[in-house]
Amino acid sequence: MGMTEDNNQLEMILNYTKNVPGFAETFLLPEKQNPDKTVRQLPPGDGYELDSASQLVDLFGFYDPFPGLQESYQATESGEDDDGHLWSSILGTNLGPVSHGRRLETMSIFYHSSRSYPLGPPPQVKKSRNLILTISKDAHLDIQEGQDLPYRLIKNLGHGATASVELVQDVNTGLTYARKSFKNVYSRNLEEVKQTFHNEVRVMRRLASHHHIVRVFASYVRGRELSLILDPVADGGDLAAFLQAFKDLGEQDPRREEQKSIIRRAFGCLMVGLEFMHRQTVRHKDIKPQNILIHQGMVLYTDFGIALDHSQQGHSTTTGNPQSFTRRYCAPEVADWGSRNSKSDIFSLGCVYLEMMNALDKQLVPESLLGGPFHLNLDLIYSYYTRVNITFNPTFENASKTMMINILEMISATPSQRPIAGLLLSRFSSNLHFSQPQSQCWFCTSCSSPWPPHDFPTH
Repeated sequence: MGMTEDNNQLEMILNYTKNVPGFAETFLLPEKQNPDKTVRQLPPGDGYELDSASQLVDLFGFYDPFPGLQESYQATESGEDDDGHLWSSILGTNLGPVSHGRRLETMSIFYHSSRSYPLGPPPQVKKSRNLILTISKDAHLDIQEGQDLPYRLIKNLGHGATASVELVQDVNTGLTYARKSFKNVYSRNLEEVKQTFHNEVRVMRRLASHHHIVRVFASYVRGRELSLILDPVADGGDLAAFLQAFKDLGEQDPRREEQKSIIRRAFGCLMVGLEFMHRQTVRHKDIKPQNILIHQGMVLYTDFGIALDHSQQGHSTTTGNPQSFTRRYCAPEVADWGSRNSKSDIFSLGCVYLEMMNALDKQLVPESLLGGPFHLNLDLIYSYYTRVNITFNPTFENASKTMMINILEMISATPSQRPIAGLLLSRFSSNLHFSQPQSQCWFCTSCSSPWPPHDFPTH
């Protein structure tokens, strides 16, 4: 489209809207099309509904047929009103950058219609509702109470003692996210909850580059509502539910082999993720099946609310009351309020591995070993494997025996006897044969490369 044609089309649109009673445009045109820099503005805070002006949205919001026009219109928003009508807005940037849905003093709202080119008769104009926020990637917003959020609740995904998780859809983009919102937030504990909230955001952003860790898309605070917008939404639920569903399958169920492969690969991938965390000086402090998600056949660590970033301390050791932990999976030193460090994560992951191995091979890990907190059952577990002489027992396949020997070291009652994550990863790489078919591999394809040991601290 040439410049003359551009200007003619633009003039047609401006004349069209100019003839609508009560309507004032917010167009700020590039200098070459608007040498006198004319700006037509709506009254502050007002918006208008055009029942058949979809071409305005198309032209200015998405297709940008006028050279340079997108410089003046860099953000669009969309949503749905109370009557189910879809709308889009065009925000002029003449008042400064548009970011995080900040309200501008000039704005226009154009309602979509089924009409196409050319534009129909002048529409009826009436005042519209307020704009919904746009929340962009990596944003953190402090939002006024009562301000509409751009998320539509689809369903509840689960809840714990301190937070609930919901599946939500961004009405602006149509994308879905998991929203984690902290519960039971009162004036008396608001600052404490905020500290936990900000800690989780900070830690997850540090770990965001890893493919086995859930990402924070955005976060916001609205009064006593503190929420994380997480990506992706796990299509396979958490590991606890996944393991139970797998155990409920019949032996002849066609889904069994695929799910078995997912569990087998999870052994290597969870160690890859933990090694990365520890190398980034982060202790998770609450590793359990409920905090591991399954998405597209891959495992993802989540819930870093009580994680410790010890980059400033120079060591991972802490003492005193641990405040929050999951008794079933915690290490003995955590339950006893003793001195604890990254080796406590190793113990917890070893307990998760026991449950995973039980799903794969009930003879190798019988149900009788899984009752109660694991740190209270260590004598029972060790006596069983002494009795069955796992190393030389021909009943079990070699790869499973190799993994089981590592698991028993991971759940040692003495922290100093547990291997560090880098050493375990190096062992897995050496002993669990990357040359196997993917269905029998202990790593996903993204993790399937030899892992040398890292120079980790031993405490």
